[in-house]
Amino acid sequence: MPQARRQQTAISRQEKVERLQVAAISVIARNGVTQASTRAIASEAGLNLATVHYAFDGKDDLLTSLLERLLKDSRHLVTTAAQDCKSAQDAIARVAQAYWQHVTQNPDLQRVNFELGLYAMTNTEYGERSKLQFSAFHEHVASLLQPLLPHWTNEQVAVLTLASISSLEGLVIQYLMTRNQAICEQALALNVKALQLLCENPPRSDT
Repeated sequence: MPQARRQQTAISRQEKVERLQVAAISVIARNGVTQASTRAIASEAGLNLATVHYAFDGKDDLLTSLLERLLKDSRHLVTTAAQDCKSAQDAIARVAQAYWQHVTQNPDLQRVNFELGLYAMTNTEYGERSKLQFSAFHEHVASLLQPLLPHWTNEQVAVLTLASISSLEGLVIQYLMTRNQAICEQALALNVKALQLLCENPPRSDT
């Protein structure tokens, strides 16, 4: 009977990974990444500490998988929003609106995103892996804009992509700090208009 009970409550490695990722989001959003020890995350997930080291090589490996998960969700969001857009202006507006809705509905995820980014700046090994993940996300966004700007160079599209993501990230930080949704949305509308205007006058390329 005890053996049968253990089999019923056993969970797969993938389920453990997902539970630990969800727990990491809660711990980081509440206490920050520096306080997100593997012990704290395991406790939040209702699992023993050994489970963390069974599922991951350590804290940095867990955080890398979490960032990958968050960026994968973001890629899906922007891809869906930009689908069937006929112009870069339309894509910028739709993606900005869709991402902003995601931000206001999931503010904890945004704090975790920023916490992981800051952690990457002070941790060499994790930082190198996360840098590749962030770069891949930028490249994905650029790949959505490139077909809509056929006469632009790759560098010009990269500049527009960076301007779009950076302006949105700045507003996200303001929203997380003030929770003044109304004024942040007014600023978002101004940013979108400025980016749409930039689409009519491509940035200078040095190459």
